Amino acid sequence: MSQTLTYVIGQDRRPHVDNVQDFKVNFDGSNTNWVQARQYERSMRQVFVNIKNEDGTPLDLTGCNVWFEGLLPKNSAGDFRIIDDKGYVALDPTAGRFRFDMPGHAFTVAGSYRQAFFRILKDGNSITTLEFDLDVLADKVIDGLVPRTYISPVEELINEIETKYQDSTDKLTKMTSDFVDQFTQSMNTLKALGVTVQNGLDALEAKIKQDNLFTQAEADAFKQALQEAVQKQLDEFQSQFNGPAFKEAQQASLDTNMMYGESLPAYFQNSFNHVTQGIPTGNNIVNIATIADAHWQEEGATIFSGYTAKSLEHYQWCALSTLYNHADALIALGDNINGDEPTGRLNMTLMHVRAMLQTKYVRTAMFMIRGNHDNGAGHQNTEGKSADEVLDDNAVKNGFGTKFNYYGEVRDGDSFYFYKDFPEKKVRIIGLDSNDIPLEKKDSNGHYAYDTNTAGFRSQQLNWFANKALMLPDNTWQVVVFFHIPFPNAFGQWAEDDSFKNYHHAIEILDAFKNGTTVSVNDTSNSDFSITGLQADYRSQGQGTLIAVVNGHLHKDDQDTSILNGTPIIEVTTSASFVSSVVNDSKQRNTNDEDAWDIISINTKERKIHCYRFGRGSDRDFTY
Repeated sequence: MSQTLTYVIGQDRRPHVDNVQDFKVNFDGSNTNWVQARQYERSMRQVFVNIKNEDGTPLDLTGCNVWFEGLLPKNSAGDFRIIDDKGYVALDPTAGRFRFDMPGHAFTVAGSYRQAFFRILKDGNSITTLEFDLDVLADKVIDGLVPRTYISPVEELINEIETKYQDSTDKLTKMTSDFVDQFTQSMNTLKALGVTVQNGLDALEAKIKQDNLFTQAEADAFKQALQEAVQKQLDEFQSQFNGPAFKEAQQASLDTNMMYGESLPAYFQNSFNHVTQGIPTGNNIVNIATIADAHWQEEGATIFSGYTAKSLEHYQWCALSTLYNHADALIALGDNINGDEPTGRLNMTLMHVRAMLQTKYVRTAMFMIRGNHDNGAGHQNTEGKSADEVLDDNAVKNGFGTKFNYYGEVRDGDSFYFYKDFPEKKVRIIGLDSNDIPLEKKDSNGHYAYDTNTAGFRSQQLNWFANKALMLPDNTWQVVVFFHIPFPNAFGQWAEDDSFKNYHHAIEILDAFKNGTTVSVNDTSNSDFSITGLQADYRSQGQGTLIAVVNGHLHKDDQDTSILNGTPIIEVTTSASFVSSVVNDSKQRNTNDEDAWDIISINTKERKIHCYRFGRGSDRDFTY
């Protein structure tokens, strides 16, 4: 059941309405863009749309999303609007063809829509089509569905409440029966939940009418409770758009000096579909987009032009995926820039990367973790430069955005390390700084005492990790830890033990957390990494669940379960394709192997991890 609409952007026009206050578009008899449906139809009512430019060429919809927006026919109950971002189905984006599956809430009121059109969005910008004539025929057989404003992103928030009741028809049937048998108790339960699944409400409504249980006062009270629950969700949704994270993303999107890139190439389309379609969701699922070691290098830097080619776009495409899979978090896992550039350019390069990452879904929490290249010290040191020619910690913190806690994370002041809680899922994401070294310290020749090939955790960070980050609300919570440089004894690296200062104390802390025991650390063997009096007691908390430790740095995929007694340590490969005198990945460029990153999907109930791979490599599975 479908109808086809055709638009020419830049050529289509209509006259103004006669009365703005009593808004209604007047369609003349020559209008060919019309859709007719009947009340209570749902997503089987499909509309096919063709969009052209003024010169007759198709409007390229690649990378776009399309919303349906409508003002329902006049109704005695009030004015209701529909905003739906879920019905868009791309048929042939380059030819300007798509299908829109209309939501059921669009057909609750019989009559002619006062306004109905499509909004096309891409990279923070939008254009709209002209209105089409949407006419809803009455259905006198089925009645009783109540019209209301329908905003699909808000519905998604409400659906989080509903998912626990969608597991089986039996559970919904039992819920209906309990409502009839124990009205008072069930009424309190419904009020606490706010909004139940739509099918559940239909069944309840029919049962109530059949048994004639509701008085008018009770019906009014029930309606008020539902309205308050929906308003609460609306207020929460609005607060997301008024918050600092959204404002930063908006600023990044509008700053043309920071934002540039290209549309997703056709050779990535299958990979992109893989990480955006069919990704599981729910209160027992945590999805984390993870991109590592993209080593973005601005054009004209000192190695040579094109060292990491499209790595900046790699960040953009990873962020773009969250608009579709609505990942809970996006982690840029270190070596976000290559760092072989003058100090002034380093600042700009960091901001370019962060701006690309900010094109993500507004409710996805985004964090940048420091790698050994991110302040420029690695290459500058090999060239014998002084520490003054690299970024200090404060400059990198500005580039990473650690000073404002945009996503409600908890930091140690404005530290590089943090944790972020997801209470509805009982999961804590912890990000550590494996380059926590005294970079400012120099030897007698004015050279670095430690270059960034040295990793380390200093006393303050380890104490925070042990006594803040790993102290959970209760031991039903689970923890996943991210940092850039892996433990030197993992993955069979044969790295020197001294290359990672205090790593073994971090392992002692994780072991104590897992076992629900105590840990005490005193180590003065190196004055720069001295630890005195670190103690943590997890006995009252009980045995803790460590989901995984996730690292980058090695530029390969790998795994190790031996270091943490069965807990997987997951190594994520580099996103970059390098071309230099040392390494030549030129054959990977402009192919699916050019890029590589993961959507790490954690099932906390089954204690399983599935890594959905974009680009080079393949999916991986782990248990914990």
